[in-house]
Amino acid sequence: IGVQNQTYFNVAKDAGPNLDLQMIALKILYDLNKRFYFVGEASFAYEGESGGYAHGIFGLGIRSNRFIKNKFSTYIELLAGVAGGAGVDKGEGILVRPNIGINYYVNDNFNFTVAAGRTATPFGNVNSTNINLGFTYSLSILNAKK
Repeated sequence: IGVQNQTYFNVAKDAGPNLDLQMIALKILYDLNKRFYFVGEASFAYEGESGGYAHGIFGLGIRSNRFIKNKFSTYIELLAGVAGGAGVDKGEGILVRPNIGINYYVNDNFNFTVAAGRTATPFGNVNSTNINLGFTYSLSILNAKK
């Protein structure tokens, strides 16, 4: 489970000038194995004259092995989903966002993350760079096998 502050730069609006958005995101990551994982995210704008804007995206991530004293890893996420609200020029509401980032592990369950990406709406005019800062806390899920 992760929480991030996301900054989207120069976001196209239906009317008026392009604005920078500040968003808060809740991310859920589900490991498929040590390298690949599913990711889902819900983000909501809280600054940038777009308080009603939100998006829900999901996709696949891949992470590197840990390096430098087992404290860092890198990752790439390919996400897509829907967006809407607050006069953001998202067209039909389809959103695509690839990200690349780095994790710093405090311990096996807690890490800080920094990422950068590009957000685009294929049927709208959003084509924005984003910077994400946050943390992730890992939980174990018990599985019952018969």
